[in-house]
Amino acid sequence: MKIPIMMVENALFPQGAVEVNGWKMSVKDLGIPTNSNRVDIGVRVELPAGIFANLTDELYESKIVYRTSKFEDLVRTFCMNPKRRS
Repeated sequence: MKIPIMMVENALFPQGAVEVNGWKMSVKDLGIPTNSNRVDIGVRVELPAGIFANLTDELYESKIVYRTSKFEDLVRTFCMNPKRRS
């Protein structure tokens, strides 16, 4: 089977945190310039109101930031809506 070759001016190759170092070395060896940008990915999580009541009763729109231990990524909350208040 013949693999088609495409010539492009720009390409996007998103990588996970584990694969990124090996990928950088491969493209560097080929002389391909790279650029790394942060991407925020949102996931909706709904929990019973009582879990965060001690925060949301005092602060309606609190922000919680957590740094992961393995990759030291920052994870943050946004758009808290306690008890579905508008």
